[in-house]
Amino acid sequence: MSEIAENPPVTQELIKVEEVTNVILSGLKTALPYNQKLNNLAVSEIDAALTTIEGEGMSDELDLHLNGLQLKCKKAVGVMQEKRMPGTQMMDKTISIFTGLENDLKPSKTGKTRYDKIQALRDQWATKKANDKRIADEKILKEQNIEKEKISIRADIQTYIRKIFNEKLAAFKTSVQTKYNSLTIDTLAEVTEKINQSPILYPIDAFRKLEPSLFPVYLDKETVDKIVYEEREALYDELSAMFRENMEVEKSTTLELLPSRMNELKAIAKAGAEDKKRLEAEAETRRIANENRLKLEQAEQAKKDATVIQGNVNMATASTLFDTTAKLAEVKEASGKSKVAEKITITSTEGCGALYLFYFEKEGKGLSVEDLLKKTGIQMKAFAEKHALKTGEKIDNPAVIYDEEVKAVTSKTV
Repeated sequence: MSEIAENPPVTQELIKVEEVTNVILSGLKTALPYNQKLNNLAVSEIDAALTTIEGEGMSDELDLHLNGLQLKCKKAVGVMQEKRMPGTQMMDKTISIFTGLENDLKPSKTGKTRYDKIQALRDQWATKKANDKRIADEKILKEQNIEKEKISIRADIQTYIRKIFNEKLAAFKTSVQTKYNSLTIDTLAEVTEKINQSPILYPIDAFRKLEPSLFPVYLDKETVDKIVYEEREALYDELSAMFRENMEVEKSTTLELLPSRMNELKAIAKAGAEDKKRLEAEAETRRIANENRLKLEQAEQAKKDATVIQGNVNMATASTLFDTTAKLAEVKEASGKSKVAEKITITSTEGCGALYLFYFEKEGKGLSVEDLLKKTGIQMKAFAEKHALKTGEKIDNPAVIYDEEVKAVTSKTV
């Protein structure tokens, strides 16, 4: 384009330059001095009349004189126009030739210039790319929703399994304490054996039967079952080790307490009524404290589990959002530069009423009476179009139709 601008091709002569020059120069040499002289005479006569009126005031005679001056002005203008007509007509013709050449390369409201034809093709292409972008965006956002659902489901699975595990662990610990509390003077060996036989390995068969209730939106059953299996297997090593450690400590600590408990039972058997009551109360206090200890340990473990699970969710979600943002940015860059607008078509007077009410509610009621009365239907429609593009909110009326318009943007750099 720059080469064409600097070295335009030779084309058919649109106007005879010598003729233009002669006509315009002739007008400048003859018509301009004549018209200037005629103007000076008229101005001089008018100024004299104005000065007289300023000093003496208005009268019928002067009004008649001014009327005559106005007639002379009209006649003078006619003469001046006739004198300059050949030159100015040639100027107008010359200007129209230049502007005609320019206008074909400029945007117009008719849509018929060559520039308009280029713009129409670019708009069609921009619309296609905008539609492609919309499809790509929807696909990316759906993928994001799927990944977020996977994260949510994994969190639900972990929450469920850890909750069941903590309940089972607490139950096994309570079982050890129940055996301890069942001790009598005659059952030391039996209770010791029962405590020793308490399991320290969490049964994997029972663990693998844990099935949380899940309600996915995007994932199919096969995918969900696979995730459940993965999470269960990943948690078993961690939780089985925790189960073993806790049960070993619980059994060991409880077994160490058996001799002192046996001595206490013997003391109770030999004690008088008052001492017996005191010793039994002390034993009951310890039993309740031990029971509360188990509940507190279970609650603290549940709190730790929730913190770990939420931390995993936050990290996975942040990673997913980062990937989505990067993909959307890549699609946006590939879609090119364009400008999207919402264009409204109103098909009946009912639609006009809906437009007026919408405008009044969103902006009009905040204006003064004077400013509101100045608003036209076109201005209200333009407001509604911009409002829809900015907020997504549209007029809910069948007589008001919205169409998306995509315009390609002309930029200096591509």
